[in-house]
Amino acid sequence: MKFTARATVNFNLAIKEIRNLLNYYSGLSGDRNQNNINLEVFKRSSVILMVTAWESFVEDMLSLHINHRLNDAKSPDNISKAFNTVANTWYVAILNKSDNHPKPDDFTKWTGDNWKELIREKLREDLTSLNSPKSKNISNLSKRYLGVDITQEWNMPRINAQQVSSKLDWIIELRGEITHRIVNYFEARSGIPQGDLVENINFVERLGVRTEEVLDSTK
Repeated sequence: MKFTARATVNFNLAIKEIRNLLNYYSGLSGDRNQNNINLEVFKRSSVILMVTAWESFVEDMLSLHINHRLNDAKSPDNISKAFNTVANTWYVAILNKSDNHPKPDDFTKWTGDNWKELIREKLREDLTSLNSPKSKNISNLSKRYLGVDITQEWNMPRINAQQVSSKLDWIIELRGEITHRIVNYFEARSGIPQGDLVENINFVERLGVRTEEVLDSTK
């Protein structure tokens, strides 16, 4: 079984749940006794769940791929970008005399294969502090640990990598608006068009496939 299989299955199941939620909305909105304004919660929820599914997928895939390469690494040279990322963190902390900067006895952590755990710790820290799964943040993480910008390889049929990044960022910004502002019930057009939602769900699903392809092809 492929080492990323569980992350892929979880993502696909999450997308399926979002489609089911939207189908549920479609069924209720066809009922004349229902107030469609009140049903907008289903569409707003689908946006939130869509971005959550994408964020979990990206974090899982990056973590799995980086740890997979880390396990196979015989020396820091085999995963030099990730190694240098952690080493630079130590260097900057010492240079700036940070409160928690490494002490002389801390350097024993780099001996043997212990350096691998230092990279794992830093990776977990960076993934935990990921503010949002926007293209720029994903770009920074992939360059920092893999030495490649996976967002530059997000080309899909009829849409180039830059357009993919822009569309993804727009969807994430929409999620932000939904989570930080209540719906304006006094505007008849305050809802999200269902057709746009279906298109965005399809887009995120395709982007998941493309991201997995890109990560599989990187060395």
